[in-house]
Amino acid sequence: VPAIRRLSMDQSKGWMATIAITAQFVTKDAPLETAAIVALVFVAAGATATMTWVLFGRVIGRMLQTPGRLRAFNLTMALILLGH
Repeated sequence: VPAIRRLSMDQSKGWMATIAITAQFVTKDAPLETAAIVALVFVAAGATATMTWVLFGRVIGRMLQTPGRLRAFNLTMALILLGH
């Protein structure tokens, strides 16, 4: 568990986004309420993104059951990486 906590603390992009969004949307008049709304939006967006990747992974996993398809996929990904 400590390694997981440390990993989450090392996410500088996440911290910067959190600070920027907090400064933008959390109000002085109702800090707890607006912070809760911002947190709920973050959780909803994160859950949606995670589920999208999970479903994508399941579909790709089913498609890559044969060695030929897996090799073609790996070669395609390698070429994409080389192109960047």
